[in-house]
Amino acid sequence: MALPTQTVETDVPMKPYNFPGAKRVMFVPARIAVHVGIVNHSRVRSYQRFTGQTHSTFHDTGNPRTRAAGEYRWLAGGRQGAGAGGYQGIIDDAELYVAGVFDEVTWAQGTAFGNRVSWAWELAFGGNTNWNRALDNACAVHGATLEMADLNPAVALVQHQHWYGKWCSAQVLNRGLTQWVINRVTYWWQQCRAARTGGAPPPVPSEYADPVLPILSDGTAWDGTVDVTINGSKYEAQRITARTTTTLNRRQWAGVESLLTGPALPENTEREMLGWVKGELVNGISEWWIDTDGNRLWAGGIDATPKVDPNWQDVPTELPPGLVGVNGRVYYPLFYDGDDPAQQQRIGRTITVHRNGDLYRWADTASDVVGAVTEGDARTFRYWTRGEALPLVDKDGNEYLENIWYAENVADGARMWSGLSEERPA
Repeated sequence: MALPTQTVETDVPMKPYNFPGAKRVMFVPARIAVHVGIVNHSRVRSYQRFTGQTHSTFHDTGNPRTRAAGEYRWLAGGRQGAGAGGYQGIIDDAELYVAGVFDEVTWAQGTAFGNRVSWAWELAFGGNTNWNRALDNACAVHGATLEMADLNPAVALVQHQHWYGKWCSAQVLNRGLTQWVINRVTYWWQQCRAARTGGAPPPVPSEYADPVLPILSDGTAWDGTVDVTINGSKYEAQRITARTTTTLNRRQWAGVESLLTGPALPENTEREMLGWVKGELVNGISEWWIDTDGNRLWAGGIDATPKVDPNWQDVPTELPPGLVGVNGRVYYPLFYDGDDPAQQQRIGRTITVHRNGDLYRWADTASDVVGAVTEGDARTFRYWTRGEALPLVDKDGNEYLENIWYAENVADGARMWSGLSEERPA
């Protein structure tokens, strides 16, 4: 999935809706097809009236196979195979399904307090969904919700993780998109307010994130004169002038799913470098240059060779908080997803096996086989990562490549291809 890019929108048609239980009319971009069908099911709806909500919580479905319509059908059927829960609705790149009323407690946040004070929306991103448009539509719906309640997105917009630590919205957290989402929800809040008052629409915010210079313990920025270790990542000082050898993206962190910090640099663009850091492995190269503005530039697109410290491979990859890097792969935590509130912040999820298969040392079939699983087995994994993509046929007969692998641990333990189960990270 690509990072979000923004089309410059100066006059977005907005359509008003009276959703059940909302404090007043809500405005949704007219490009979104809206379906209202409140789910009256005892495992979905609390029936506990409450009108003092102060937040809107950003969730994603965790399902790479379904669009909003499929998620709505599953919800309407009582969430078979999962615990009780509900939300205001589900959004993808084209459709919004409003499934819950706005003047009740919503069983979505994982804590009684969060359920009481927050609305919840699920982002569906599976199947043939256009990720960029689906994410933007989700931001528009959260903006509409908070504008309806006259709440400030900088304070009132939170992710599922806010309430008890679950790694959700994983699709936002994995990509380091939290601030981008807040900015975009604020933009849509302003669009809704302009639609309500007849005022001028807001200027479109930049699609780019701010570059980040490594900051030393004394609060000053790293200047590339000496090697430093910051938050476990070693930054190799190597002040040089170098040029791009191809059109090259500049990013906020040393990974391909990090936010873009500006337009791509054309081939033969000169940049002043401070040094480099170990990052995500791309085409066999895991070094990323850091220029004087704080942009990360993949070394495979630069005409200079990083100076190699003999111990550099022992240094963790530079990643946003919560993630772990091993051998160039990014590992994301898998949190407990059961019904015991006391366990909610524990890393470790039990996955049920649906197909027989081998377990591997690393996330590819070229590594050593370290065990096997059979249908019906249940194993606990602490992390997931992207590895070798293997063909998988879904229940509808569609074939696609699946590259998600579960890991018992990061430095040791077995890896299992997720195609052997029916579950995906969330």
